[in-house]
Amino acid sequence: MKVKITIGANSIEWDYASNGKGMVVWNALAETKNISLPEDFNQIPDAMIYLIRENDNAPVSFLRVPVVELLAENFQGPPKFYHLRPDRSRKAALGEAEYAGSVSIKLGFGREEVARQHQWSDFSEVDETSAYCLRIHLFQARGLPASDESGTIDPYVKIRFNGLRTKSSQKEKTCDPCWFESLEIDNNSLMLPEDPDFCPEIVLRVWDSDGMFSANSPVCGFHLSLKDVPREVGGTATAPEPKWHECFLCNDTLEKPAPEGNKKGELLVSFQLISKKTRNEIVRPNLEIISETLRPHYKLVWLDILAWGVRDLQGGSNPYVRFDIVGSDGKITSHKSKKSNKPNGRSANFLERIVTSIELPEDII
Repeated sequence: MKVKITIGANSIEWDYASNGKGMVVWNALAETKNISLPEDFNQIPDAMIYLIRENDNAPVSFLRVPVVELLAENFQGPPKFYHLRPDRSRKAALGEAEYAGSVSIKLGFGREEVARQHQWSDFSEVDETSAYCLRIHLFQARGLPASDESGTIDPYVKIRFNGLRTKSSQKEKTCDPCWFESLEIDNNSLMLPEDPDFCPEIVLRVWDSDGMFSANSPVCGFHLSLKDVPREVGGTATAPEPKWHECFLCNDTLEKPAPEGNKKGELLVSFQLISKKTRNEIVRPNLEIISETLRPHYKLVWLDILAWGVRDLQGGSNPYVRFDIVGSDGKITSHKSKKSNKPNGRSANFLERIVTSIELPEDII
């Protein structure tokens, strides 16, 4: 793979480098000078970042970066990950379920006199790495988009980091799954630089299992910078406090809520990056012990449901309402109203009260 950046007719690019389990490393500086562009900054074309495969020398993903943003940084912006978009013309080559990728670049643009005032180092410290273990504590999800006819999905979570990956167990027919699992990325091969600016991002993606005879499909996910993960010396007996992370479409380059409603549920997760003295050091305690601490303490409460009715259903004939409740054991209990077609199937009245006991966590996050 190689990266190419263009501004108008001007371009810079890096040599092809091997792709090892989704990771490509360049650690090289490239620049071009004496670029002829309009004096009016508003007329300067955007910078285009392309990720190119060697076998056909064609871009498989790209991103448009406004030059105005680069000018405002005056060559002082930090390295950051740019989340690429799949090239629609190369969609067949990339694959429907393939991740378009992201590239970590320190990108600068401006007048030459400004560049001389802010010289860049050679970043040789990027090659100096230490051994780590990444632990992911997966609690639950809520509001995942349904993809099956039953209005649910069969979700599991894949985590990728630094060319390594792991995945959770699969849950059945739910948009609000509970896992309470601790996962680990280590394999005695997780080597990272000390500066988190030069570390890869953690990529979490929710997948829907479509059975033995169909390909599983990605649903949503998010990226997390290692700057947001605490670094620790030695493992701890309990997981850090989890946080709800908003999920978006898997190739959403901004990963920010938009007016058109691009948010696709949330994941409750916490992370630990644990430093190791050597690659082969075993981090204690083991995952089984920590997983047992993830499940919260529950209390018994009463749930009172008033099912009044529905209005203006599309194609309704004899509808009813089903309420799915996740228990402390992760199993789903369903409660249904009576079927009704009065006064008609599209606008049926239920006029029913359902009272049941449920378990709720004592600590409401």
